[in-house]
Amino acid sequence: MLRALPLLVLTALSMGFEWPGRVHRLTYELGRADVARRREIVRQLGGYTAAVVEGALLGALEDEDPEVRRETARVAGRVRLLEAAPILRDWLDDTEPATRATAARALGEIGEPRARDALVRLLADTNAEVRRTAVRALAVLGSKEAVPALLGTLD
Repeated sequence: MLRALPLLVLTALSMGFEWPGRVHRLTYELGRADVARRREIVRQLGGYTAAVVEGALLGALEDEDPEVRRETARVAGRVRLLEAAPILRDWLDDTEPATRATAARALGEIGEPRARDALVRLLADTNAEVRRTAVRALAVLGSKEAVPALLGTLD
C-alpha cells in the first residue's frame, strides 16, 4: 500500500486535483500582495465559479489600484458574478473612460437587465470606446427597448 501512495498522489495531481484551501489562500494573499501580484491573483480566481470566489472578487472591486479593480470587473463578467452588478453600475458614471468601458462590458457579460438604462446613457458618452462597449453590452443583453437609442446613435 505504501508503495502505491506516490503513484496515487501523482495521479490525483495529473487529474487537476485542487487543494481545497487554495481560494482561501489566494483571498488572504489578495489583501497583502503588491499590485502586480493582486492582478495575477484576480486572474487566477477567474478559473473558479462565481459562488466560490464571490467574496474575494467583491473585495477586489474595492481595491485601491484602478487596474486591479478593472481586472476584477473583467473576471466578474467572465464568471457572471451577479452580486458585482450594483458596484459595476456605479462605475458607469466614473470619470475614467477605461473604467466605464470595463464596467459596461462586464455588465453585458453578467446579463444584468437593470443596467440597460445606464448602458443606453453611455451611447452618448464622449469617449468612442465607451460608446462601442455600451453597444456590445446592449447587444449581449438583447434589449428590444434599446433599439431606438441604438438607431439614434447611427445619426
